[in-house]
Amino acid sequence: MAERSQAGGADAVIETAGVPAALAKGLGLLRPGGRYVTAGVVLPAASVELDASLIVRGALTVRGVHNYHPRHLARALDFVARRRREVPLAQLVHARVPLDAIDEAFARASAHRGVRTAIVP
Repeated sequence: MAERSQAGGADAVIETAGVPAALAKGLGLLRPGGRYVTAGVVLPAASVELDASLIVRGALTVRGVHNYHPRHLARALDFVARRRREVPLAQLVHARVPLDAIDEAFARASAHRGVRTAIVP
């Protein structure tokens, strides 16, 4: 994405990580007129410092998404299955934790160790 942003910016950035600082970083990756969607930052008091003029001068659209219909999750999973060879999504999983060690998965997430932890039943 960094290469694309150097060539004028991304058309869209979608944040699902739940890291408030990602908002400011993502806005900086957009081209003029770009769109930013955030779905991961859901915890109260998730403050972030950003240069709000990026939104105005860049004519950016910022949209928060919360709650979705189950069919949207099915579509997203279908997308991942179809594109698994094109998009290295497996690289986002930095640890696999068995279900009986779920506390470890939560501790990893709280400590921001890795991008995602998979819980394996």
